[in-house]
Amino acid sequence: MLEYKRIVLLLLFSIQIVIAQEHENQEASIFVGVGPTLELANNFYGVNARVYYGINEKICFGPEVSYLPFQRVKEDVEQSILDLNINAHYIIELSEKIGVYGLSGLNYTKDTKRFLHEDEVEKAFGLNYGAGLHYRIQNWFFFTEFKGIIGHLNDEFITIGTIVNIPI
Repeated sequence: MLEYKRIVLLLLFSIQIVIAQEHENQEASIFVGVGPTLELANNFYGVNARVYYGINEKICFGPEVSYLPFQRVKEDVEQSILDLNINAHYIIELSEKIGVYGLSGLNYTKDTKRFLHEDEVEKAFGLNYGAGLHYRIQNWFFFTEFKGIIGHLNDEFITIGTIVNIPI
């Protein structure tokens, strides 16, 4: 067990060194974004907001929340989804204006079904995966993104939106 802990600590230390070296050569940024989101299984709609820290031009990470208010599933059933995430993006710039990215991260979902006289709440952690595309105009990015969740509450979302880049 002690050997396992040493390997994990060595790995984390190595990652920090790589990030620090990348950070020296690039300008850090904060990215703030918002946009509508669509849950694919039930065609629910909601809003997504995010704040990311850009280590450099290729890597950013941060918290993200999607809220899909109560919507009718059946005659006497409504459903709401609260989706909390910490995601990381690896960005590949295809040109000065267009970039694609992969995403991965951690997820916490609260899924509430409202019946006539009671609510049924499910909560679960999961892993995020996905990809996106952005178009840049000065400090603004317009994006579209697919995100899936692997876990007890599997789900898939499409989000479109805008992000502003704030250099720090």
